Amino acid sequence: MINNSTLPAVQPRFLVVFDCDSTLIQDEVIELIADAAGTRAMVTEVTERAMRGEIDFTESLTERVATLRGVPNTVFANVLEKVRPSRGVHELIAYIHQQGGKVGVVSGGFHEVLDPLAGQLNVDVWRANRLRVVNDELTGETLGPIIDGEAKARALKEWA
Repeated sequence: MINNSTLPAVQPRFLVVFDCDSTLIQDEVIELIADAAGTRAMVTEVTERAMRGEIDFTESLTERVATLRGVPNTVFANVLEKVRPSRGVHELIAYIHQQGGKVGVVSGGFHEVLDPLAGQLNVDVWRANRLRVVNDELTGETLGPIIDGEAKARALKEWA
């Protein structure tokens, strides 16, 4: 028989991974950037086509990001000011940490907004798409691999 009083207390270890847009935050970052570009209607139309299964996420992201060409990179700071964390998210993340857990975010959104947001929310690890910027303007392209459903699954396995 084991005497539990002699065993060291072991904190549980677990990982909770969230999506960002419309989950940790109430907003869709690409729509906020599209507002600055004057292309929100176009972005919404492409999103709706993807939701109907007419195009996949990668094609959808590529088409939506293309509408952002020429937007100054100062848009990121402006968008970050508009982002609204979901109700209770600060408390939820604090509780996960208090219980010995780690918090991850894997997003089809963008590092340019998620990086400072993750710091504000006290997130431990995160991954997102990156927008290409040349001469302080968005080129309408992404850099690196697209964070789609498969990439989200890989991140989860890697972090776990």
